[in-house]
Amino acid sequence: MAAHSSFTSGQIDQIVRMVDTWLGKLTWALLVERIATELELQTTRQTLDKYPSIKRAYKRAKARLRVEGPLEAKFVNFTQQDLDSFKRIESLEKEVDSWKRQARVLQEFLNKLMKASSSNKALLDTLESLAKQHRKQEHQRHG
Repeated sequence: MAAHSSFTSGQIDQIVRMVDTWLGKLTWALLVERIATELELQTTRQTLDKYPSIKRAYKRAKARLRVEGPLEAKFVNFTQQDLDSFKRIESLEKEVDSWKRQARVLQEFLNKLMKASSSNKALLDTLESLAKQHRKQEHQRHG
């Protein structure tokens, strides 16, 4: 299978979350392997390095992992189930942090849109129409 030369924004978000929640040793090769396994996407280190958000997440994770040290060193006389549970909790906490970061970016974007729409009637009308469609879809989904 050929390597992906480009990713969708959704795939990029998945990869960033994967890196943000990474536990244990992190290398580009291990990341490429995990993407192939979990996301069923064939890629290369060079392709991943072209995406600023993936590259930033990788650097953040490497710095975090250097500070945290080896995960297994935190345990003494714990069972494998304890270790697995801890890894899962750690991963979920990092995923929450990743979602919070993404929410902040989206909120900033929405604030810019709202500011721009205050002086642009066409943009305001479009945003109001999209909001109405979204509320209708949410009502259908939950009602």
